[in-house]
Amino acid sequence: MNEAVVQKAIEMNDDYMIDGFRQYSEGCEYFVESGARLGKGVYKAIAVDRFEKFFTCELDSSRYQHCVDEFAEFDNVTIYEGFSTTAFAKILPQLDKKTFFYLDAHDEGGGMPTYEELDLIKELCSSNTHHILVDDIPVYFPDPPTELEERLRDINPAYIIERYEGHRIPGYQMAAYLK
Repeated sequence: MNEAVVQKAIEMNDDYMIDGFRQYSEGCEYFVESGARLGKGVYKAIAVDRFEKFFTCELDSSRYQHCVDEFAEFDNVTIYEGFSTTAFAKILPQLDKKTFFYLDAHDEGGGMPTYEELDLIKELCSSNTHHILVDDIPVYFPDPPTELEERLRDINPAYIIERYEGHRIPGYQMAAYLK
């Protein structure tokens, strides 16, 4: 990624957002996001400056088109339109390197598919060493988010699972990663 693009990505995002991606994506070479919205997640991942490929999806067709236009010049960014679970069925078999997942799909006609996304990661990925960051914990998961933690451990019992305290709202995200 060229320096100008990385600089743009840094300028569009708050430091705490980029720091969370950086902290939990060590050793990962691909980025997969559910819920692209307007592409800010991809730009956060670009700002980390460690990923070779970026995959994202968006349910809303106007936001999907915005992302297609926004990333038209990037040959390493792939955007799928539709439900995250449908996109994951296409994306996950392509992952031949350690991947950082940012799970942020919710509402707006698509429900909250995090559990289904985690099931697909467990079933379709050839490796269970990927790192996962789940967004919107206090909004969509009971406190404590026991079922979410169990689902993450189903993928890999060795995961370190913790809430990201560096977020503007401490504990707003939950990470599952390996050292």
